[in-house]
Amino acid sequence: MVFEHDCAEIMLKEFPEFVASSEWYSYLDFWKDSDNKPGLCSKFSEFSLFTMRLLNEDPSQNILIKIFKFIERMLEEGDQIVGDCAATCFLENLINHASHGSVQASSFIPLLGLKSREYCKAWDKFTGVQTPRLWKSKWEWWFYKI
Repeated sequence: MVFEHDCAEIMLKEFPEFVASSEWYSYLDFWKDSDNKPGLCSKFSEFSLFTMRLLNEDPSQNILIKIFKFIERMLEEGDQIVGDCAATCFLENLINHASHGSVQASSFIPLLGLKSREYCKAWDKFTGVQTPRLWKSKWEWWFYKI
């Protein structure tokens, strides 16, 4: 089982590119003078911004496969907090940004694992949106709405 503190350490250890990124430096700068301690969700949010930048630069980068495998692992092996943060602060961010055109859904949908895909479909159902390429057919979307 992966717990909150462990998850943050794993993320930073497995993704030195993220630690060296402008997104991570912005995150550190934002929180440096705060009396509040940022939670795991804020780290996943910055990680999603980092991922979106990579997707927009070149969606064929190998690191993207590694990122989405990490997210899937956190959904499978993480405790409730870790799973919720991976889902709501990473996957929802991607889906929401895709609906606004900040990133193309087609660049990350093929990278989603089974649990990630299931969560994104549930998010679509909740929001009443149909993310392009997430649903294999119109019939699947129609059936899911029932």
